[in-house]
Order: sequence, then structure tokens, then C-alpha cells
Amino acid sequence: MTCSPDALLKVNPAIKKYYRVIDIVDYQLKMVKEYKAAFKRFSGSGLFSEDQLDYIASVHKNLIDGSLNNLDELLMVITAKSLRMNDAERISAIDRIYLDVEKKLHFLRTFNNQQSMVGLQRLGDKQDINNIKTLHGLK
Repeated sequence: MTCSPDALLKVNPAIKKYYRVIDIVDYQLKMVKEYKAAFKRFSGSGLFSEDQLDYIASVHKNLIDGSLNNLDELLMVITAKSLRMNDAERISAIDRIYLDVEKKLHFLRTFNNQQSMVGLQRLGDKQDINNIKTLHGLK
């Protein structure tokens, strides 16, 4: 059975309600919230140089830009008259977008955790230096 071209343009309402669509949007919101909180923490700590903060910001920007592309693609998949796809193709595209967004969120969390560990190590080093200076009467 073949579908008419108009049938391929219409989007089944169940596709728009597919649970992965909500998950994708939720992950996007988590990414923005987590990157903002992490960058605020890193920049306010005094433990990172301007160059390091620029690098962290560029990693965050690349992730957010990529996630915005995911949202654009999702919108095309669930919007009528954007793409010629049947329901199975739309579900497959949504699942692929979901996996990509999930991967980006996981990377963001790993990256932020690594930067937090660097910050903690630097804080410990600063405290050790201050303790040594105090012990030797240099402070």
C-alpha cells in the first residue's frame, strides 16, 4: 500500500505526543540550567584563568548550539509540511535526536565534573601553599 504525498506530510497526533519528544525538551532545559550553574560556579571561584574560562564557555556554547540544532530538527519532524516521512520514519528520527541530546547532556555533565575536580584540586593546592607559608612565617 502506497501513501499519497499529502499523507506523508501530515503528522499523526500520536507522534507529537511521543514520550521522547518531552524527554528531548526536558534534556534541553537541563543542559541550559546545568551549563549556566556550572559556568557561574567556575567563573566565581577564582580558580580558573580567563583563557580557561573562555575554553569552558566555548565548549558550553558548542553543546548548546548543537542542542538548538536538535530542537530545530525535532520541530521539522513533528511539524506538518516540513518533511515527507511516514510515522515509522518520524519515530526513528525522534529516537535518533533523543539519543544525540542524551549524549550531549552526558558529555556536559562529564565535562563539568572534570572542571569541578580541577577546581577542587587547585583549591587544595592553594590551601596547602597557604599552610606552608603560615608554618614558615611567610604570611
